[in-house]
Amino acid sequence: MTCRVTGLALLVFPLAFGFSFFPADRFPTLSARPPQDAGTGALPDMSPREFLRAIRDLDPDMVRSATFQELVLTRDAGRMVFSDGSVSLIEIGGIVVGAVLVGQGTFEMTPPDPVERWQMGRFFDGPAARVELNSAFLLFADSTVEELSRILEFQGAPPRSQFRDVVEEGAKYVTHNSQTGIQAVRTFLNGEGSDFFHAHLTPRRGDPYFFRLSSFDPEEVTFGRKADGRGDNYEVLSSFHLAEEYPDPSPIQEPEWGAHILHYEIEGWIARGADFSARTTAYLTAELAEGNWVDLPTYRWASTGEAVEGGYKLTLRVRQEDVPETFRMLVPVTVDFWGEGAATVRILVQGPETVVELPLLPREPDEIRFNDFESVLARVRAERW
Repeated sequence: MTCRVTGLALLVFPLAFGFSFFPADRFPTLSARPPQDAGTGALPDMSPREFLRAIRDLDPDMVRSATFQELVLTRDAGRMVFSDGSVSLIEIGGIVVGAVLVGQGTFEMTPPDPVERWQMGRFFDGPAARVELNSAFLLFADSTVEELSRILEFQGAPPRSQFRDVVEEGAKYVTHNSQTGIQAVRTFLNGEGSDFFHAHLTPRRGDPYFFRLSSFDPEEVTFGRKADGRGDNYEVLSSFHLAEEYPDPSPIQEPEWGAHILHYEIEGWIARGADFSARTTAYLTAELAEGNWVDLPTYRWASTGEAVEGGYKLTLRVRQEDVPETFRMLVPVTVDFWGEGAATVRILVQGPETVVELPLLPREPDEIRFNDFESVLARVRAERW
């Protein structure tokens, strides 16, 4: 199925945002790279608030530190380079959950998406973000501690005041930004290995920035800064999927727009279950007089599952039609446990047939919603396995 647009067009598409929570976990994006071994176990029994307080109350004299001439950390599109500085490990209950970097550093990020590169041009001199740094407060559950341990020897304690100042500011922002705080706390308290990496970046001049990589987010990579006039809160400047999910992340060029939006209208309402829903109507002109403007796929999906030790294994099969074989799309799937919560996972559908095994569920779900919220403009048909 394809859509042809000539002249003035009217598009109406639904938007929906669910505020339901699955008690144990919200599944990571299955299209992301597999989580790296964090080498961590579950922390002692403590609440999220106690966990963050434990970080703020760390005694610098009990912290292991190392010095370096140059240190480079790269996470997807973000890259930090520090010179002539020190790195100190943040340990809670014998488990390394983060680090403090102090020195002369820079953070650079070039989004793989052309729209996000254009967005960077609104705040920086060009399509890439670049920030001169004095320090960085890190929380991580990925391979960072292994990377640091391979190249550095941790021994003595860091300068007391310097370490405490960086930790105080970084933990303060994590506490006041629930999106980051909830992910970090859940990851460590549950002993979950994941690709979670959060950096609170203190520049040489001006307000702080942050960079986060997390498969728990709808878009795995997020970059932002202190929100103007909102205290110790972040605002997002750019967010996008992992660079590997874009066909060619290297060109830095202005996207060629096939249409221009004249104006749009948003109608919102509170739906059943306290979910917020909205319908957006966009009025636009298309510059393509003829030809295919956008590919609309047809998805035929089926599921099968079985009870296994420790839970329920659910497998999805998606057959994709009416689009080229190279067509790829992230499609949300919600598993609903009526009265007990729900969880949403995005699966990468590509080629004629995709088979995906979801993370282990606590039990057989009461309902499976493929392409939930009608997020992808497509025809959807359910079929038997």
